[in-house]
Amino acid sequence: MKIFNLIIVSIFLMFCFTLSAFAIMSEDGSWEYQRFRDGTAAVTGYFGDGGAVTIPTEFDGVKLNRIGNNAFEENTNITSITIPEGIVEVGVKSFYNANSLKEVIFPSTITKLGDGSFMGCVNIKLVSLPKGLIEIGSFSFADCSGLTEINVPENIKGNL
Repeated sequence: MKIFNLIIVSIFLMFCFTLSAFAIMSEDGSWEYQRFRDGTAAVTGYFGDGGAVTIPTEFDGVKLNRIGNNAFEENTNITSITIPEGIVEVGVKSFYNANSLKEVIFPSTITKLGDGSFMGCVNIKLVSLPKGLIEIGSFSFADCSGLTEINVPENIKGNL
């Protein structure tokens, strides 16, 4: 019984340490990000006013190279998002149900869109994907009922 309790406590402490080690807020409190051992970071949350938003290229000197899973999920304040050069991946459901989002500006450095990355963004009308994009995850633009045109480079593999 003592060994079982010790294991449970150890797992709980590892879980708590993992959560606290990764959530870092930007100085202005608008952004949450995660640092990685390779010296890069990912945006994991946005708490700003919305409207036209440009994702920063770095936080505290740490270069951003991806947008984390669910980072902007159900954010109804953003109308336009500019993803800067250097970002290579948009995570799973990063903009899921961001209903006010009308425009996405992709950098040439994007190589992957995760599953459901823009799923449910009903106000996006036009998407122009960059030539450097290699993979589009399943359901990336599913339920985007306002989408009337999407420009997809020939080298893409995956499903829209």
